Amino acid sequence: MLATNVSGYSWPVEAWQRALAWRPDVISAQGTTLDDGAYLLGSDKMYTRGGKLPFRRAMELVLSAAKALGIPAVFSAGDSGHDIGLEGALRVIDEVTAELGIRMRLAVISGELPKSYLLDRLERGVSMPRLIDHPRLSPWLTTEDVVGSTRVVAQMGPEPIMRALEMGVDGVVTGRALDEAPHLALPLLRGFDRGVAAHMAKIVETAQSGGTWRTPHLVTLHRDRFEIQPAHPAQRCTPTSVASVALYERQNPYAIAYPGGVLELDAARYEPVDDVTVAVSGARWRATPYTVKLEGARFAGHRCLGIAGARDPRFIREIDAVLRTVEQAMADGYPGYVSGRDYRFKLHVFGRNAVMEDSEPVQTTASHELGIVVDAVAWDEAVARAICYRGLHTLLMCDYPGRRTTSGNVAWGTSPEVIEAGEAYEFSIHHLLPLDDPCEPFRVEVLDFPRRAAA
Repeated sequence: MLATNVSGYSWPVEAWQRALAWRPDVISAQGTTLDDGAYLLGSDKMYTRGGKLPFRRAMELVLSAAKALGIPAVFSAGDSGHDIGLEGALRVIDEVTAELGIRMRLAVISGELPKSYLLDRLERGVSMPRLIDHPRLSPWLTTEDVVGSTRVVAQMGPEPIMRALEMGVDGVVTGRALDEAPHLALPLLRGFDRGVAAHMAKIVETAQSGGTWRTPHLVTLHRDRFEIQPAHPAQRCTPTSVASVALYERQNPYAIAYPGGVLELDAARYEPVDDVTVAVSGARWRATPYTVKLEGARFAGHRCLGIAGARDPRFIREIDAVLRTVEQAMADGYPGYVSGRDYRFKLHVFGRNAVMEDSEPVQTTASHELGIVVDAVAWDEAVARAICYRGLHTLLMCDYPGRRTTSGNVAWGTSPEVIEAGEAYEFSIHHLLPLDDPCEPFRVEVLDFPRRAAA
């Protein structure tokens, strides 16, 4: 199988052509994520992240290759995987198939759940616990969580894709799905060991085991192991590079929870086959009750940003005093508006602790310059702009111990200095939905592309 990614990344054409020469049995790819935050899910935009162009380029390569080789293409699409994003992906597929002059019958599986479906489950007494202990998330999913969310998606497992592949289609396109699901579906349908297949899917969904993000990989599955190698001739897989992927986004590298089971890797082995290929074996699958992850986002307000740079060593030395002055200026300048209720204001100081904030172990600011991002979110866009503007100008003109300047303390990064960043969203649902039937909540439709020609 040929495993890659279509979520906005690109890959070298040389590697792609080399991969196709191996004549794989399937092209599989991840194309949905919420790594970039709640905006992807909350917004009504069809194309977020890198926009339409990167996905279109991926479709030109994937669809033409699948048609030429007569093999299925299986991938998730639509950035966050909500129905608006999925429709945007289908419009790209319309354009590409029409321009290439090819016809394809694809099964399309929605990953967005109707709110009525979840409300019905709650009324029936189904308990849905949160995945992460966070004050913003209810310990158990509530009616208010569902109603207050802009929309809710679920990370479907491989089973809906497996069912769709049995419909005699040329490929499967899903909305939100488990990252590993597109890679898992055909191997499981063909009877490969679930532990071996799940471990393979975990490795290839990151597509970094060759040392470069999103390099296509060729995978050969056997009864008790799989072998992996990168398509790019300048890359290679090593036991260390492949094994390290198990650490990616995991608290426990030896036990990874999936819908319906846990992938146990404590006995996994990574052995070189040649200079570029690694054989992986030893993974075990332990069945558990079937659950899928629910993801929801709600509107949090309008966001305005400002970017400032500071290089005065006295300003940098007294940055704590400066930040306190700016925070106080918010309360003094708009006494009718309450922080935390009418607006949220934050200063991100890059070069100090912008990444880890209070968890930063380095307490001494050693940078010769600092970048400061003023971040204001408010229900009223005019309030967000006013708060951001006041924060920026307080940074610019405020006094601090040892100050010698008579004009600006900082330099603006943009003009105008206040950047309207649009609507802001926050995660509201991060819960588990138990299912007796893994396919139950997911809607499947078989469509002929290009749809204009079918119509």
